[in-house]
Amino acid sequence: MKIGLGCIAFALATPTAFASIAFTTGQAVFIAPPLDITRNTFVSNDEFFVFQEQTAASFPLAIPLEQVSTGVTNMMNDFVGGTVPANTEFDSFYVHVDGVGNSAQIFSGSIRFTTEIFGVILTDNALDSVDLLLNSPLTIYPEGTTDRGLEFSGQDVITISEDRRTLTYSGRVSTAIDGFRIITAVPSPGVAGTALIGAIALLRRRRC
Repeated sequence: MKIGLGCIAFALATPTAFASIAFTTGQAVFIAPPLDITRNTFVSNDEFFVFQEQTAASFPLAIPLEQVSTGVTNMMNDFVGGTVPANTEFDSFYVHVDGVGNSAQIFSGSIRFTTEIFGVILTDNALDSVDLLLNSPLTIYPEGTTDRGLEFSGQDVITISEDRRTLTYSGRVSTAIDGFRIITAVPSPGVAGTALIGAIALLRRRRC
């Protein structure tokens, strides 16, 4: 597969944007921020997408997280909330899942990070509450949309590995999208400096 010059230029221009993700498995694909992730605009029955929203972000207020615990989350009763403390640097990633049309589609895959997963933001209101701070300026989001997050109605499951480096998602979408945020630690300069090879490898999996 050829890698477009635009993709290589993106990787060269933003090496830290790829430093936190080591690799993806299953149907998960790492991409540059898309233009639009509202319903029925960025769709696939074969893949779901993760992109970086913020790099080394830091705010003078704490960022609420809905799940900071490792292990399996398949219902809201599993949530163990927490925060990213004020003035703490972090990276923000958005996972977007939207099938073609309204037919039911099953998706699954994992994202392996080079740094610790602080926690995740999973539900509609919680996603809306931090959009202003975390949205990529390049992307139109489904802000204020019902069922933009995970529903945990027996069909959406996420797992954070014990070493806090891998997030696994499995879910079913039909008439609504699935979306959630993953908040991670910022890579050290040494990790960021060696990220280009991994970036190009990941870009081989995306359509440029």
